[in-house]
Amino acid sequence: MKAWKIKLIMGLVIFFILEYVVILLSGIAPFIAEKKTNMSADSLQGYFFDTSLHPFVAIQNYLDSDNRLFIVGSIAAVIVALMAMFNTKSNKKELELADSYGVHGSSRWATDKELFVEKQTVGVPPNQLMDDLIQSMKGENKDG
Repeated sequence: MKAWKIKLIMGLVIFFILEYVVILLSGIAPFIAEKKTNMSADSLQGYFFDTSLHPFVAIQNYLDSDNRLFIVGSIAAVIVALMAMFNTKSNKKELELADSYGVHGSSRWATDKELFVEKQTVGVPPNQLMDDLIQSMKGENKDG
């Protein structure tokens, strides 16, 4: 998947989550002001349940009543989602350059030049390797 598609999906998910929170929080102050004399846990639970199931009705009510908290919160949700989409940096350049330098902890394939350094790598014939392996498992040491 291309990077711009991932950024778009990420931005939309962030926007919908933030907008949902804005919808729930925008109506809580008017709800408390309306029910302050006979507020109960059941009425508060009913508000959250109704608003969660019918967010578009809640949005329409907020727009009709000119709920400024909803408008400011929605603008902030759009700005945060756009910032998340456009301000994320891609590590592609660093990963493409990883072959040209060695960094402790970088994950990349080693080159033959790095693996087979003269006077550091010893070639062992396969038969001798098997003999050495078997002797080491038996506990025998042929060198001494």
